[in-house]
Amino acid sequence: MTNKDFELMEIDELEKLTKAYQSMYYAVNAKPDCKSKAFTKNVIIELSDVYDLNRRIVDKFKTHYTDAGFKITVTIHFKNRKTISLDSWNTFENYKWTEIEAINAITIKWDYNAQLPQYQLPQRHSLLVKMSDGIRPEEMINLVISGKLEEVEELDRDICPIVARVDFIDAILADELLYIVSQWAEGLRDITAEENRLIKSLKKNKRKICYIINYVTLFITLFCGITYLKNYISSIGVATLGEIPISCIEPMLNIIFAIIVSGFVAYSIFYVLANIIFRALAEEVDTHIFAITKGDKQQNELLKRRKNKNVIKIIINGILALIYNIGCGILTNVLSK
Repeated sequence: MTNKDFELMEIDELEKLTKAYQSMYYAVNAKPDCKSKAFTKNVIIELSDVYDLNRRIVDKFKTHYTDAGFKITVTIHFKNRKTISLDSWNTFENYKWTEIEAINAITIKWDYNAQLPQYQLPQRHSLLVKMSDGIRPEEMINLVISGKLEEVEELDRDICPIVARVDFIDAILADELLYIVSQWAEGLRDITAEENRLIKSLKKNKRKICYIINYVTLFITLFCGITYLKNYISSIGVATLGEIPISCIEPMLNIIFAIIVSGFVAYSIFYVLANIIFRALAEEVDTHIFAITKGDKQQNELLKRRKNKNVIKIIINGILALIYNIGCGILTNVLSK
């Protein structure tokens, strides 16, 4: 029996003609098909990580596809709006990192003309990987004002630390390139994994914690005051409220007024305190994903100090609320005896 398995790999003449036309048309007139993938994990990217990504992409092209033209371009954006464009990977590798500014974004583009075995003409594929701290507010406003709706739709992806986009003719190659970037991104050092587990848990339940601080404190304050009022009524020695002498009415009203004022004051004070804790837990301290220049190191140290400052706020205000509630609890217990 003749082995016809090879027929599974064959492409009919019409498809070859269509792909050949597609390749020439895209090269001259249009944008090829596109796939994108965003990576939301907060990571730290060092220079060695960037080198590793390029090695993986280049190895993929060298191992599986015949080269019919290959070019790498790298664009570096700094926090002071300075931009450096490098027209080759060799230039990027030899670049001297003397800047004291932190990096805002690095964009790498691989343009590769793959000579696929099924097609006569080379097929152009472009892989773009953007590593960024996120889109700046003024950039977002400019996009909206300029009416670039396509770019506005991409905002969710641009806010992610890493975004990959591949323009392709061959869908299989596109999927393989995105998979390589995905594996690379997965192996980067995760910033959030280094956070304290207790702080993570507090952040997750920050609203509940603030409600507890505010309303439990109010309840304990009122309960303590009502307990004192009950003790005062008992000290009068009457069986019913109707037997309370007029001379004791005024002190009772003063006590009730004091309870209301105490409740209001306690609620106001601990409302502010709860909000301080909530803001400290809710504040998303800007993450800086690069650790390449001196400016990157300074930026990461600054963000680390801000995180530590928030932790101190949470601890101090939490202790104050705890001490107050314990004190009210002890006082209520004493008054109940």
